[in-house]
Amino acid sequence: MSQLDQWLASIGLSQYSAVFADNDIDFEILDELTEADLNELGLSLGHRKKLIKAVKALHRESSDTDVDDDATVCSASSAQALPEKRFLSLVFCDLADSTRIAAALDMEDAHALNRAFQEACTQAIHGQRGYVARYMGDGILAYFGYPRAHENDAEQAVNAGLGIIRNVTGLGPRFPLPDGLGLAVRVGIASGPVVVETIGDIDARENAVVGEAPNLAARLQGLAVPNSVLVGEDTFKLVQDAFEFENLGSRQIKGYTEPIATWQVMAERSPEERYRSRSDRHLTTMVGRREELGLLKSRWEHSTAGAGQVVLLSAEAGMGKTRLVDALLVETAGNCRRVRLFCSANHIQSPLYPVFNLLQREAEQLGDDAGDTPRERLRHLMATRYGYPESLLPAVLSLVYMETDEGDSVPANPGEVMRILQQRLVETLLKQSRNQPALVVLEDAHW
Repeated sequence: MSQLDQWLASIGLSQYSAVFADNDIDFEILDELTEADLNELGLSLGHRKKLIKAVKALHRESSDTDVDDDATVCSASSAQALPEKRFLSLVFCDLADSTRIAAALDMEDAHALNRAFQEACTQAIHGQRGYVARYMGDGILAYFGYPRAHENDAEQAVNAGLGIIRNVTGLGPRFPLPDGLGLAVRVGIASGPVVVETIGDIDARENAVVGEAPNLAARLQGLAVPNSVLVGEDTFKLVQDAFEFENLGSRQIKGYTEPIATWQVMAERSPEERYRSRSDRHLTTMVGRREELGLLKSRWEHSTAGAGQVVLLSAEAGMGKTRLVDALLVETAGNCRRVRLFCSANHIQSPLYPVFNLLQREAEQLGDDAGDTPRERLRHLMATRYGYPESLLPAVLSLVYMETDEGDSVPANPGEVMRILQQRLVETLLKQSRNQPALVVLEDAHW
């Protein structure tokens, strides 16, 4: 699959790959295509608008190197010419039982399934700011940390692995298979230093990596059971607070003289669980923060006297902001209602994610009489504690869980639902604070 094919897949227009190839369209002339040209090629109005918008965005990314936007696809013009040492997290995924599946389908259906598989994996990888380095039939190799590095590349690699499993299993209804066969994928992830080098000519350019990590990722993929993500020790150390793992022990892997420690990813942790995990392992003694803690306590005393306060605690990563907040929470224990909101780099497209996460946590703490499922408990919470109208509860549930129950009718104006939701949350907090002071902490507000 060419880089142009990858880019078309990333914007959801992979169906036009063959049309572009038949008409000798490549990246060099992509931004010269007019809407009339695209209409002649057979693109619908919506797809023409979508492609033109994506071409403009691609042009901005390649021409403005100072912009801090995250390019999900590396165009041909941005390939690195010289070898470059990087620390990457590499994801290797492969369709399970692909040989048997191909034998059970006719050639056209097998081809359609393979393309759908590649698009499902690519969507999950690009959604976590990864780079698809190579398509190998029913296997895919992706880099996290190249061409652009981020502080949480390893975490995004694992999230991409989990997303790949969700996307691929979701293809099942589209591709019914004979009894005994099902769509499943194996994912292996390894992290470590590598050398990245661009090889090949302009028509077959490839960013190859040399190092132990890509080999280990491929080996871990081979050890993984269907629909599971297996990680090596270096990746585990980087993301152990962000996910639940099952320790599979050390495994003897071909090509390695010593057994390799392996972990299977079970689930992503909530921000609160991540915080507790970090605190359990890294909680330190307070040193040299008397002045800052005194200021926080002073602001709190003003609040308890009836004059609400807002404090912005800002510093570089690792300077002890959360540790200082922990000390304040100890000082105020038992004297207030606490509301702790956690922002997340993985949910920057959902501005109210900290609130939705809070609602889910509050619903989990309700008694058995509130319902058996998370949705039932949340519905009970919103109706009783927050006084939300029954007619709008399906809309709130759809915003929190990003899906609706069959039979629920959701209002056509989600913006109005958002407004009412925020209003009710603020009103509830103010009402509660009349009887007891409230301490609201918003963690990682920069996200």
